[in-house]
Amino acid sequence: MLDNFGGNGVPVAAMKTELCGWGVVAAESINKGDFIIEYIGEVIDDALGEKRLWDMKYKGDKNFYMCELRKDFTIDATFKGNLSRFLNHSCDPNCKLEKWNPSCVGQSRFLS
Repeated sequence: MLDNFGGNGVPVAAMKTELCGWGVVAAESINKGDFIIEYIGEVIDDALGEKRLWDMKYKGDKNFYMCELRKDFTIDATFKGNLSRFLNHSCDPNCKLEKWNPSCVGQSRFLS
C-alpha cells in the first residue's frame, strides 16, 4: 500500500520484515531534509495515554505508536494513524521527527 497524502510527501509503503515487524520503505529516492510524511493519530492527554499503555501491557502487546509532543499532549497512531507510525523502527533509523505547526496545533512530520 503506497501512501503520500496528496503528493505532499514522498510515496512510502509498509513492509513486513523477518525479524523487526513492520517498517516503511520509500518508493523513490529521498534527499536529506525532504519531507516524507506527517505523523497522524488521535490527540490524547496523559491520563488516556497511560491507560492505553497499561491496557496494551496487560494484553501482551509489544508495539505502541505514541508520540509525546509536550506534557499532556500525545499523538497516538495506534488505532487511527497512518504509515508514519512504522518509520524509524529499525536498528539504524534514518529519519527525524520534527515538531511543525504552521496553522494547527500539534502537527509533526518526518524528514529524511
